Amino acid sequence: MKKFFLTIALVAVAATTAMAQISVGAGYLSNTIKYGDNKTTLGGFYVGGDYEVYNVSGIGITPGLYFAYGSKSNTSGISGVATGTGTTTQMYLGVPINFTYKIPVTNGLAIVPYLGPTFAFGLSNKYKVDASTIVGSGSNTTDIYSEDSNYKRFDLLIGGGVALDIVDMIRVSFGYNYGLINRNGNSSGSKRTTSDIHFGVAYLF
Repeated sequence: MKKFFLTIALVAVAATTAMAQISVGAGYLSNTIKYGDNKTTLGGFYVGGDYEVYNVSGIGITPGLYFAYGSKSNTSGISGVATGTGTTTQMYLGVPINFTYKIPVTNGLAIVPYLGPTFAFGLSNKYKVDASTIVGSGSNTTDIYSEDSNYKRFDLLIGGGVALDIVDMIRVSFGYNYGLINRNGNSSGSKRTTSDIHFGVAYLF
Protein backbone atom coordinates (compact mmCIF):
# COMPACT_ATOMS: atom_id res chain seq x y z
CA MET A 1 0.00 0.00 0.00
CA LYS A 2 2.85 2.39 0.83
CA LYS A 3 4.38 1.74 -2.60
CA PHE A 4 1.03 2.52 -4.22
CA PHE A 5 0.72 5.91 -2.49
CA LEU A 6 4.38 6.66 -3.20
CA THR A 7 3.76 6.02 -6.89
CA ILE A 8 0.73 8.32 -6.87
CA ALA A 9 2.78 11.02 -5.15
CA LEU A 10 5.57 10.77 -7.72
CA VAL A 11 3.08 10.99 -10.59
CA ALA A 12 1.50 14.07 -9.01
CA VAL A 13 4.89 15.75 -8.62
CA ALA A 14 5.82 14.94 -12.21
CA ALA A 15 2.50 16.39 -13.41
CA THR A 16 3.10 19.66 -11.58
CA THR A 17 6.59 20.07 -13.04
CA ALA A 18 5.65 19.06 -16.59
CA MET A 19 4.64 21.58 -19.24
CA ALA A 20 2.82 21.03 -22.52
CA GLN A 21 2.88 22.95 -25.77
CA ILE A 22 0.96 22.47 -29.02
CA SER A 23 2.43 23.49 -32.37
CA VAL A 24 0.92 23.65 -35.85
CA GLY A 25 3.08 24.14 -38.90
CA ALA A 26 4.00 23.43 -42.51
CA GLY A 27 7.09 23.26 -44.65
CA TYR A 28 9.02 21.87 -47.60
CA LEU A 29 9.66 18.15 -47.96
CA SER A 30 12.11 16.36 -50.27
CA ASN A 31 11.44 12.63 -50.35
CA THR A 32 13.95 10.25 -51.99
CA ILE A 33 12.97 6.74 -53.08
CA LYS A 34 15.89 4.38 -53.70
CA TYR A 35 15.12 1.26 -55.74
CA GLY A 36 18.21 -0.83 -56.41
CA ASP A 37 20.70 1.50 -58.11
CA ASN A 38 18.01 4.02 -59.09
CA LYS A 39 16.90 7.09 -57.15
CA THR A 40 13.84 9.30 -57.53
CA THR A 41 13.42 12.50 -55.52
CA LEU A 42 10.00 14.05 -55.09
CA GLY A 43 9.53 17.64 -53.95
CA GLY A 44 6.49 18.68 -51.98
CA PHE A 45 5.19 19.87 -48.63
CA TYR A 46 3.98 18.71 -45.24
CA VAL A 47 1.42 20.10 -42.80
CA GLY A 48 0.45 18.99 -39.31
CA GLY A 49 0.96 19.43 -35.61
CA ASP A 50 2.83 18.30 -32.50
CA TYR A 51 2.03 17.94 -28.82
CA GLU A 52 5.19 18.51 -26.78
CA VAL A 53 5.44 17.57 -23.09
CA TYR A 54 8.63 18.59 -21.30
CA ASN A 55 9.87 19.13 -17.74
CA VAL A 56 11.67 22.02 -16.11
CA SER A 57 15.05 20.69 -17.23
CA GLY A 58 13.96 20.98 -20.88
CA ILE A 59 13.77 17.24 -21.64
CA GLY A 60 10.59 16.27 -23.44
CA ILE A 61 8.73 13.92 -25.76
CA THR A 62 6.82 15.16 -28.79
CA PRO A 63 4.32 12.98 -30.67
CA GLY A 64 2.81 14.44 -33.83
CA LEU A 65 0.65 13.84 -36.88
CA TYR A 66 1.55 15.09 -40.37
CA PHE A 67 0.19 14.89 -43.91
CA ALA A 68 2.80 14.89 -46.68
CA TYR A 69 2.58 15.34 -50.46
CA GLY A 70 5.27 15.01 -53.10
CA SER A 71 5.54 14.90 -56.89
CA LYS A 72 8.02 14.78 -59.76
CA SER A 73 7.59 15.09 -63.56
CA ASN A 74 9.85 14.08 -66.43
CA THR A 75 9.23 15.06 -70.08
CA SER A 76 10.79 13.40 -73.11
CA GLY A 77 10.06 12.91 -76.81
CA ILE A 78 10.80 14.06 -80.34
CA SER A 79 10.29 17.75 -81.00
CA GLY A 80 7.33 18.40 -83.28
CA VAL A 81 6.38 14.73 -83.43
CA ALA A 82 5.67 13.32 -79.96
CA THR A 83 6.12 14.19 -76.32
CA GLY A 84 5.45 12.29 -73.14
CA THR A 85 5.34 13.46 -69.52
CA GLY A 86 5.53 11.02 -66.63
CA THR A 87 4.43 12.34 -63.24
CA THR A 88 4.85 10.53 -59.93
CA THR A 89 2.73 11.73 -57.00
CA GLN A 90 2.46 10.38 -53.49
CA MET A 91 0.64 11.21 -50.26
CA TYR A 92 1.18 9.71 -46.83
CA LEU A 93 0.61 10.21 -43.12
CA GLY A 94 3.54 10.45 -40.72
CA VAL A 95 3.45 9.96 -36.96
CA PRO A 96 6.74 11.14 -35.42
CA ILE A 97 7.58 10.50 -31.78
CA ASN A 98 10.58 12.68 -31.03
CA PHE A 99 12.66 13.08 -27.88
CA THR A 100 13.63 16.72 -27.42
CA TYR A 101 15.92 18.84 -25.31
CA LYS A 102 15.23 22.57 -25.06
CA ILE A 103 18.41 24.63 -24.57
CA PRO A 104 17.87 28.32 -23.72
CA VAL A 105 20.33 30.60 -25.53
CA THR A 106 19.10 34.07 -24.64
CA ASN A 107 15.85 35.55 -23.44
CA GLY A 108 13.24 34.53 -26.00
CA LEU A 109 15.53 32.20 -27.96
CA ALA A 110 16.10 28.45 -27.52
CA ILE A 111 17.68 25.62 -29.53
CA VAL A 112 15.75 22.31 -29.57
CA PRO A 113 17.59 19.23 -30.90
CA TYR A 114 15.30 16.24 -31.50
CA LEU A 115 15.63 12.56 -32.31
CA GLY A 116 13.19 9.70 -32.73
CA PRO A 117 11.21 7.35 -34.98
CA THR A 118 8.50 8.22 -37.48
CA PHE A 119 5.77 5.76 -38.42
CA ALA A 120 4.55 6.41 -41.97
CA PHE A 121 1.57 5.04 -43.90
CA GLY A 122 1.12 5.53 -47.64
CA LEU A 123 -2.24 6.94 -48.69
CA SER A 124 -1.65 7.24 -52.43
CA ASN A 125 1.19 6.60 -54.88
CA LYS A 126 0.48 7.02 -58.58
CA TYR A 127 2.35 7.33 -61.84
CA LYS A 128 0.61 9.18 -64.68
CA VAL A 129 1.79 9.34 -68.30
CA ASP A 130 0.48 12.09 -70.60
CA ALA A 131 1.39 11.49 -74.25
CA SER A 132 0.88 13.79 -77.23
CA THR A 133 1.60 13.06 -80.88
CA ILE A 134 0.78 14.66 -84.20
CA VAL A 135 -2.28 12.42 -84.43
CA GLY A 136 -3.69 12.86 -80.93
CA SER A 137 -3.09 12.65 -77.20
CA GLY A 138 -3.96 10.49 -74.21
CA SER A 139 -3.05 9.60 -70.65
CA ASN A 140 -2.69 6.55 -68.44
CA THR A 141 -2.43 6.32 -64.64
CA THR A 142 -0.91 3.44 -62.67
CA ASP A 143 -1.72 2.98 -58.99
CA ILE A 144 1.49 1.78 -57.34
CA TYR A 145 -0.49 0.58 -54.33
CA SER A 146 -2.79 -1.58 -56.45
CA GLU A 147 -3.46 -5.20 -55.56
CA ASP A 148 -0.85 -6.30 -58.13
CA SER A 149 1.90 -4.21 -56.56
CA ASN A 150 4.45 -5.37 -53.98
CA TYR A 151 5.11 -1.84 -52.77
CA LYS A 152 4.42 -1.80 -49.01
CA ARG A 153 2.42 1.11 -47.60
CA PHE A 154 3.99 1.05 -44.13
CA ASP A 155 7.41 2.45 -43.32
CA LEU A 156 9.45 3.07 -40.19
CA LEU A 157 12.00 5.87 -40.30
CA ILE A 158 14.57 7.05 -37.79
CA GLY A 159 15.90 10.56 -37.82
CA GLY A 160 16.47 13.83 -36.10
CA GLY A 161 17.11 17.48 -36.51
CA VAL A 162 17.25 20.81 -34.78
CA ALA A 163 14.70 23.54 -34.19
CA LEU A 164 14.97 27.16 -33.15
CA ASP A 165 12.25 28.56 -30.87
CA ILE A 166 11.77 32.32 -31.15
CA VAL A 167 10.01 34.18 -28.28
CA ASP A 168 8.28 30.89 -27.43
CA MET A 169 5.93 31.48 -30.34
CA ILE A 170 7.66 30.58 -33.63
CA ARG A 171 9.61 27.38 -34.30
CA VAL A 172 11.88 26.99 -37.33
CA SER A 173 13.06 23.40 -37.84
CA PHE A 174 15.27 21.31 -40.11
CA GLY A 175 15.53 17.52 -40.07
CA TYR A 176 16.31 14.26 -41.84
CA ASN A 177 14.68 10.81 -41.72
CA TYR A 178 15.99 7.48 -43.02
CA GLY A 179 13.70 4.53 -43.78
CA LEU A 180 14.56 1.24 -42.08
CA ILE A 181 12.13 -1.02 -43.94
CA ASN A 182 12.51 -2.63 -47.36
CA ARG A 183 9.21 -1.57 -48.93
CA ASN A 184 9.53 -4.02 -51.81
CA GLY A 185 7.30 -6.97 -50.91
CA ASN A 186 8.82 -9.10 -53.66
CA SER A 187 11.69 -11.03 -52.02
CA SER A 188 13.38 -11.57 -55.40
CA GLY A 189 13.33 -7.88 -56.34
CA SER A 190 15.65 -5.00 -55.55
CA LYS A 191 15.56 -3.31 -52.15
CA ARG A 192 13.33 -0.23 -51.97
CA THR A 193 13.90 2.34 -49.21
CA THR A 194 12.89 5.93 -48.57
CA SER A 195 14.42 8.97 -46.89
CA ASP A 196 13.48 12.62 -46.57
CA ILE A 197 14.81 16.07 -45.79
CA HIS A 198 12.39 18.63 -44.39
CA PHE A 199 12.37 22.17 -43.09
CA GLY A 200 9.51 24.40 -42.04
CA VAL A 201 7.91 26.85 -39.65
CA ALA A 202 5.41 26.19 -36.85
CA TYR A 203 3.34 28.35 -34.53
CA LEU A 204 3.55 27.47 -30.82
CA PHE A 205 0.43 27.76 -28.68
